[in-house]
Amino acid sequence: MDRVSSVSQILDGLLGNDIEAFTDIAVKLHEFQYNGLDKTGELSRYSSIEFMKIDLERLLRAIEKFVVNKEKGV
Repeated sequence: MDRVSSVSQILDGLLGNDIEAFTDIAVKLHEFQYNGLDKTGELSRYSSIEFMKIDLERLLRAIEKFVVNKEKGV
């Protein structure tokens, strides 16, 4: 995942739009998909389902905004 972080940092520097932050959320959700909730924080960065839902909703809103802007040609 280090390459993903490096690329997201570069893109964020060039394009902005919180790409790095959304990439981090996507990585956390990917970890959650395999490891589930983890109270200790060793295998997953989510200790409760509520925190995962907040990140998922935030990422989905960002994707929706990106798609809408692409359709408008922005």
